[in-house]
Amino acid sequence: MFLKGQPLDMPAMQQLLAQAQQLPLPRRPAVRLSTADDTDYQDMARVLLAVSQHGVRVDALARPWGHWQDGLMKDG
Repeated sequence: MFLKGQPLDMPAMQQLLAQAQQLPLPRRPAVRLSTADDTDYQDMARVLLAVSQHGVRVDALARPWGHWQDGLMKDG
């Protein structure tokens, strides 16, 4: 997980989520979720669990699928 481009370890993330949880719902920040080709989905699951336990919203970023769809569509 990153905050303003800087990586966060789990304890730092937990601390930020706890602070966010204290804010009124309309003012709570959202976690933007995106993946890379080398994403560790067990790490992603741990982050999602921590985020959900603190009542913080998750926004998934759209990712273009053309990089693999083009190859699938060639045969018809």
